[in-house]
Amino acid sequence: MAAGRAMHSPDHSEPSLSGQKTAIEAELRHLCGTAADGSIDVAASSNGALYAARKTFQEKSSAAPSPLPQISHKDALQHYQGLEAKRERLTSRREEVTAIIGTIRSFTHSSTISDLRQGSIHAFVSTLTHTWEREKHRLCGDSGFNGEINRAWVEYERQKEISPNSDATRDAFTYYKSLDARGAEITNYLAGAVIYRDTSDAEACMEALKSLIPQIQDEESDLNQDLEGLNGTSMNGELDQAWKTYEAIQAKEHYQVLESRKNALLEDLRSNESRSFTLIPRTALTELPATVEPRHPDHRFTTVNDLMEAAERSLTKGVNTFNQKLFKELCTANIEIFAPIHNPDTEFGCIEKKVVRPQTKIFVRADLHGDLKSLTENLKSLQKQGLLDESFKCRPNVQLVFLGDYCDRGKYTLEVLQILITLRMENPDQVTLIRGNHESSVENLGNCHISKDPDLNFQGLLQSPEQGAENRALLDRLFDTLTLACFIGEQTASGKIEYTMFTHGLFELYTDVYGLLNTAEPSAKIPVPKAHVGAYDETAPAKGVQDLFSERVKAIRFESKKNYQEEISRTRDPDARKRLELERAAQRICALAEADITRPSGPNLTAFNWGDMTERGDSVPGWMGTREWKLCADDVSLFFLLNRSENHSVELAFRGHQHKMQHYISDGKVVVTTLPVGMDSIYKQHFPGQQDTCYIITTKKTVKEWQKEAMLRSPGKPVTVVSKVYSIDNAWV
Repeated sequence: MAAGRAMHSPDHSEPSLSGQKTAIEAELRHLCGTAADGSIDVAASSNGALYAARKTFQEKSSAAPSPLPQISHKDALQHYQGLEAKRERLTSRREEVTAIIGTIRSFTHSSTISDLRQGSIHAFVSTLTHTWEREKHRLCGDSGFNGEINRAWVEYERQKEISPNSDATRDAFTYYKSLDARGAEITNYLAGAVIYRDTSDAEACMEALKSLIPQIQDEESDLNQDLEGLNGTSMNGELDQAWKTYEAIQAKEHYQVLESRKNALLEDLRSNESRSFTLIPRTALTELPATVEPRHPDHRFTTVNDLMEAAERSLTKGVNTFNQKLFKELCTANIEIFAPIHNPDTEFGCIEKKVVRPQTKIFVRADLHGDLKSLTENLKSLQKQGLLDESFKCRPNVQLVFLGDYCDRGKYTLEVLQILITLRMENPDQVTLIRGNHESSVENLGNCHISKDPDLNFQGLLQSPEQGAENRALLDRLFDTLTLACFIGEQTASGKIEYTMFTHGLFELYTDVYGLLNTAEPSAKIPVPKAHVGAYDETAPAKGVQDLFSERVKAIRFESKKNYQEEISRTRDPDARKRLELERAAQRICALAEADITRPSGPNLTAFNWGDMTERGDSVPGWMGTREWKLCADDVSLFFLLNRSENHSVELAFRGHQHKMQHYISDGKVVVTTLPVGMDSIYKQHFPGQQDTCYIITTKKTVKEWQKEAMLRSPGKPVTVVSKVYSIDNAWV
């Protein structure tokens, strides 16, 4: 094939004028809401995404210091992160200072003059001197030009070049001055300590040491004062105010984007020329509600606390505490609160992103399959670890991610579901429920009898002669509120965001997450179109999914036969290397898409909840429902690379579906981790010796700095052991 081949899209007839108008009106209605007379509420006065965004902006602005600075949300976040780093430095230094004061006091109070004459004064001051010498070396370096003080000065000069009057420049100068002052203090301490160490007058040594205490206490007082200013009381410190400013600016920018979009759509409607319409594709961003009420307005059903107590009675005493009426009310409330934005007839569901605050704790749990014991033990352990409060509400900076397959094969499907959906109602912005392949009444819910100890509550709901069809429809509507995948990331000081993907299976090869991840909104969703709607019968010709790629991917020019790996290894220019790596990724993913044929066995089969990983060999995008669609770690890495920009990247994926703990490595690093199934279920017979394992992940500025702790529990045991902290890509835990 000739060099520079591009992916070509098939001919499609352009939408009619009426179709364009309908699409614009539908988006306007979503943005502006509906007036009392049923028309589009152009003023967005009571409902709609624009009203919600404006309300959020007003709430955030009222909580933030006034007036808001005229900076971007990225600059505001950078200012907040600078203050947080400053607090960490001050806290660490205060601990050191307090320890030094305590050590000196202990020595001078307990030592006698005879002790001093025996040389203990020399040993003590030598130790103290060594501590200060190490700190001086850290601050000043070997020559005075390679220590922290000099680096702080260089950073100040850099910020001054960019923006002389910005908060970042002022913060950099303040940090430099604090280090410089500390360097001077250490120099004075060292000069005095040498005299104390070498003097022969023991009583003078003792008095001199005591005289050090007020000097160090002054530093401790200054540190306490600085920390008090940062932390404040009752959420009024400088750090909290900086975060509120960031949230307000972010909400303002989000509102302005929606307002601009509304005006553009209104202009299109007024236009007399049909070709002037600027339609957003169906895969355009649809923002998540900025704030969601903790509960449905009429939610008086139950709490997670109540359900946990009921679960305990079921597990320990064999009492059937399930209430079908309550469960159906919970389902209806969830459907109303978390109404899906996709069209189930033409779209598989939605994928979403979340940008979280620094040092967020993410709990991630894979397949449960009706395993109520594992779920309740997980939640109780999260209470002990401080991630949940006494009512099972999430603490700040906590995210809970469940990776799907809550149903079938275990004894307590509905009990597991009602705890999870109640948990989500009570923590709407902090609980993510991923959809697994068993969250479908068409394809999988008939398997509820597979266990020798059948799930009678589940069977009763599905197979009721009077209400079975209605109940299955209700469950499907509930499952439509679950997300197919969630990308969670933390923004760095430079503004780049590195994401980790959470999913049940994998992803559709044609899915373009570039636009989703490259937006300024901290949370957003896009729907995923079904492959070749209407072509799922056995007589339809086999057809790849390559024509479903976005225009961005189709525009990447590559050669289908070229050995990119070889050329990349010879290329030294960074920009040329990036271009070749992108072409290589497009070449490989597009080739797999050509082989990824439609799935005659059912239109709802998607790689998001059916895709498998292969430990060895090449990727095989075969039949989906028979578990023959598999990707290797190298191709997952190429998919991530294909969706990378200067502002974002996807570095890692966590998934379930295959039930066995497994890490998949590409280019020497972990790219995908499969977490195991709940082990208090029939699966403990299939995976003897495997422990019930979940992760608590701590986010950092870059994914490679993220950390994980494993929550480990042997099947049938009540004790959960939390491992030590490991790096996120450690393949041994």
